[in-house]
Amino acid sequence: MIMKNNNLKTVGMEKGQLYETIISSLSANGRKNAAPIGVLCKSEEEVAVYIYQGSHTHKNISNSDYFVVNLTTNPLLLTECTLGDIPADYFYEFKGNPVLKENDAFFISRVIKKKELVHENELGSSPMTVFTAKVEEIVKNEDVVRPLNRGIYAVIESLIHFTRLEIGDFETRQNIYLKIKEMDRVARRVGSASEKKALQEILEAVHEKYKDLE
Repeated sequence: MIMKNNNLKTVGMEKGQLYETIISSLSANGRKNAAPIGVLCKSEEEVAVYIYQGSHTHKNISNSDYFVVNLTTNPLLLTECTLGDIPADYFYEFKGNPVLKENDAFFISRVIKKKELVHENELGSSPMTVFTAKVEEIVKNEDVVRPLNRGIYAVIESLIHFTRLEIGDFETRQNIYLKIKEMDRVARRVGSASEKKALQEILEAVHEKYKDLE
């Protein structure tokens, strides 16, 4: 393992960007938990996570004020952590914290601020807690770490959709266009400046070529 300091730039994370990670945490009775959760990089040494109240992760972080952010591009691990509880042998202990064995890097986070809010979307209203945390220690298991950011995937998906606009009738094009607009929404919310600009250029190209789309 390659030990690093607490600067998030060493694992490719930039201020203002939201990254798809797996957060592992420990319950009061020692049960390990892991869940895919987006992590916002607030500065070189601070992150914020928005956690739904009532979840195992929320309860564990509230009890201990600590959590581990695991950076991985392993699709199977991301899937298994989303679909249900993973076995205890998927973890190992690092300074009293549960860490996933399969990761490219991880960092220990200590909560320094909490804020309650209500998140509203098309599915309804849900109480959440925003945990702001200080990065205490980073460990890299790979020389090069590429944390997942949905912005770049939104660009890729939009480009694929764009190439398919010529196929089918107006209704088909309209459905594809709506998918591109949804990817634009994702990029504007979590993407970098270049990803936002890329989606803007894609939409401009769509409007120029297909003036009947709205």
